[in-house]
Amino acid sequence: MANTQLYVLDDRDRIALPGAAGNLFIGGDGLAKGYFDRSDLTAQYFRSISLASRPPKRLYCTGDLARLLPSGEFELLGRVDRQVKLRGFRIELEEIESVLRQAPGVRDCAVLLRTDVGPEPVLVAYVVATNDTKPAAFAAYLANRLPDYMVPARWVGSDALPLTPNGKVDRNALPPPAPAAVAPADSRPRTPTETRIAAVWASVIGLPHVGIHDPLFALGADSLQVFRIAAHLEREGIAVGARELMKNPTIAMLAEGLEGKPAVPPDVSATKAPALADFRRGARRRTLTP
Repeated sequence: MANTQLYVLDDRDRIALPGAAGNLFIGGDGLAKGYFDRSDLTAQYFRSISLASRPPKRLYCTGDLARLLPSGEFELLGRVDRQVKLRGFRIELEEIESVLRQAPGVRDCAVLLRTDVGPEPVLVAYVVATNDTKPAAFAAYLANRLPDYMVPARWVGSDALPLTPNGKVDRNALPPPAPAAVAPADSRPRTPTETRIAAVWASVIGLPHVGIHDPLFALGADSLQVFRIAAHLEREGIAVGARELMKNPTIAMLAEGLEGKPAVPPDVSATKAPALADFRRGARRRTLTP
């Protein structure tokens, strides 16, 4: 477009180095004055920026992450406003959606970070499925391709995702997930192993009881709680890792996989006061019990 300029700026509003990712700004004669009757958005996105010690220019922050290629073209890398932070990790929601769309049985999907589901923010996946595939299968698919902290903790099935008049997903219209279900009487633990696993799951997730066929993430567990469950089970003499919990997301599946494996002695050290070794300079090694 004539009389239009594009700039890739870093977090300090300086021109980014060629090839480096930054915020895409647009300027020129066709730039609007602002958002109608929205002074807050106007102040946020229409900014006066001085580039290379030149007089300030009025630029519009597009909200796109981009970089300038050696060819002079701009490569769009995603939306800046779709990057979230969860338990210290920066997560690109579009990256989760891109991988999830490749899962068998997924027609469309959207992922949000929600703060209205429980005491802690959680990732929620909204899936339009082509068949009756369960959320546990989608969670296992992601667990094999993404870090654990990027696997959504809650899943919502839908016939279609809500759209804006422009045909984009209306993320503000996506409903919160229903409260985690509890187990009916016919899905209670049947064996001592299932009973022990169920007790740990219920304790960590915070439910009165869980069903042996309920997927772990559908019960409201997040990836951090998966690690806590693995640690609690090890203290109970059931040695399973977080990855194994992801691949066997129900109590019935996990217990079946444990059949025939030798039992691990429970970790009784967790119930005793920890011993501290005294390694002070020049001192003989002593064991101190608080």
